[in-house]
Amino acid sequence: MNIKIKKIISTKEPYQPTGKTYKVYSWIVIGEIDGDKTENSVELKAFKNIQIEEEATAEVEKQDYMGRISYRIKGIKKPEVKQDTSPIVYNSRQSVIKHNYSLEEYNDLFCYAWNLFEPRLIKISDPYQRYECLQKLVSTFVISAVQNSIKVPPSEEYNRGQYTKQQRLLVSRKGVES
Repeated sequence: MNIKIKKIISTKEPYQPTGKTYKVYSWIVIGEIDGDKTENSVELKAFKNIQIEEEATAEVEKQDYMGRISYRIKGIKKPEVKQDTSPIVYNSRQSVIKHNYSLEEYNDLFCYAWNLFEPRLIKISDPYQRYECLQKLVSTFVISAVQNSIKVPPSEEYNRGQYTKQQRLLVSRKGVES
C-alpha cells in the first residue's frame, strides 16, 4: 500500500513504549492512499527517524490498534527533482561544476572576495607576497562559490574602480617577475 504525502500537518515527539528498547516516530499527514485522488488525514508511524517530505511516496502497512488506524512506514520514495539543463564540465578532480554564471557575476564574486580578504592580509609587509596570498584566497573562494552555486549581490562602482587598480598591480607584478 502506498501513500503520496501531500502535506505534513504535524510531527509528534518520539516516544518509547514502557518496557521496550525502541522508539516510535509519528507524523500526521494529508495524503492520497493508493492513487485515490481523495486526500485523507492519516497517521504515519516508524520505528526509526525517517526524513519525510511533501510529494514523497511512503510504502506503508495498515495497522489497527484498538480501533485506531495508523500506517507503519516500510520505506520512503523521495520526489524526483527536476534537473536544470546547464552544461556540466568535469575537472581533474571529477567534481561537477555547473556553468551558469555571467561574466558580471564572476567579476562580482572576485570583487567580493578581494574586499573580504585584502584587509586581513594587510599585515604582510611584502606587497608581492601579499598579492600572491590574496590571489590564491580569491581564486579558491570563487571556485568554491561556483561549485556551491553561491552568488553575491552586484558590486558597486567603487569596487569596480578598486578592481581595475588591483588588476593593474597584479599585471605589473607579473611584468617584474618575467
